[in-house]
Amino acid sequence: MTYTISEDRSQLTLHVDENERAALRWMREVESDDWGAVYREGELLDTLIANSELQWVDPFNTGDLTDAPLLGILGSDEERTRVKQGPHGAVCVGHDEGGPWYVPILERWGYMPYALRSFMDDLADDGRAEFVDRN
Repeated sequence: MTYTISEDRSQLTLHVDENERAALRWMREVESDDWGAVYREGELLDTLIANSELQWVDPFNTGDLTDAPLLGILGSDEERTRVKQGPHGAVCVGHDEGGPWYVPILERWGYMPYALRSFMDDLADDGRAEFVDRN
């Protein structure tokens, strides 16, 4: 799985190749009881997230009023502050005797048709899933 970010940074697109699409279609057919479940989506993106700048972000931290899956890019450790702020919110990354530390959420994208289908369906059917920044 790979991803691209549009030139204007408004869209994040996940891409899978034909072999990955076939595996997803098989999974959907055989393991249909939990297809599209949140934990399945997490498992699917585990390797991508572990090996890229992308992170799962929580709508609580971004201030978004949605249950959509959100992927984002966090600021670096050098950007951490005591203030919970950023272009799209901030994530607590630890505490010490001075209180909590936060890093900003620099960018975030959500999968908006989440109430109708899983982004796993888009990947299996089309080989791509689009997450958007709805500023």
